[in-house]
Amino acid sequence: MSNRPENTVSGEMPGDLIAQMASAIAPCELPTGIQSRMADRLRRAIAAETPPVIKVQRAQDSRWIQVLPGVEIRILHHNPDTRALTSLWRLQPGAQLPAHKHDRSEEECLIIEGDICHADNCYVPGDYMIGLKGSVHGIITSKNGGTMMLRSSDHHVPPAILSTNPTA
Repeated sequence: MSNRPENTVSGEMPGDLIAQMASAIAPCELPTGIQSRMADRLRRAIAAETPPVIKVQRAQDSRWIQVLPGVEIRILHHNPDTRALTSLWRLQPGAQLPAHKHDRSEEECLIIEGDICHADNCYVPGDYMIGLKGSVHGIITSKNGGTMMLRSSDHHVPPAILSTNPTA
């Protein structure tokens, strides 16, 4: 239980005193433009206090887009300001992703289903890899088909595909 008076604003001053002080102030004419600028500033302050929304992308409403033979991508989230990208990649059996360098950022990979193979190793659901900035990896393939979630930079994805982002 609090020891402060119940009728306070922000715990600093009794609300009835604030009301008395406010009623004692005589209204005045505001110079031209001040009222609209004050209203704009208030709207921006209120908008800044609005908590971010949680965006949901339902699996049944999502699009898979073919980017290479046997390779599809589903954009989960793209931040064009930071160029961060979260996506799912689905490889059909025998499909390949070309070798590439992670020259702009690191790339995190979580195997979701099936298998994803790289450098004579095959990874299964739950396996996690991270390609640090500057690292290079060879061709990625799948023996039986597989899906992985990548969190990376958008530099390896064609801009036309990024424009389909449902969470922008």
